Amino acid sequence: MPTPQEPLPSDPPAALITGANLKHPLDALFVNAPLRDYAERPRVNDFTLPVLGMGYLATYAASQGFNVGVLDAEAHGLGINHTIDIVNQAAPRWSATTASRPASWRRSRPCSAGTCSSPTGRAPSR
Repeated sequence: MPTPQEPLPSDPPAALITGANLKHPLDALFVNAPLRDYAERPRVNDFTLPVLGMGYLATYAASQGFNVGVLDAEAHGLGINHTIDIVNQAAPRWSATTASRPASWRRSRPCSAGTCSSPTGRAPSR
C-alpha cells in the first residue's frame, strides 16, 4: 500500500506535474527520474535534493514562451513504469530527463558492497 507521499498510479499527470498549464499542449516536460524503481522497493525516507539545473532550464524555456512542466519522480517516490505512464499521458512535444538515473544506481549498488570495479580494474577508494 503506498504511503501518503507516494501517488497512486491512477493519479492524473496534473497532480504531479508542476509549472505547466495543462489546459494547453505541453511543449516540454523535464523529468527528474527516480534513483531506483520505487514500485519494487518503496522509499523509506523523504530526503531529496532539487535538480537545480533542470529547474533553470525549465524556467528559461517558460520565459521564452514555452509551456513547460517539471515532473520530480524522485521526490514523489514514483516507480519507473509509473513515471513513463505519466510522461505518455502528458504527451509533451519534448521530454528531457536526468541522464544519470536509474542506471547509475544500478551500477553503484555493487560499489556499496565493495565489489565494483573501475576502468583500472581496482575498486574505487572510499
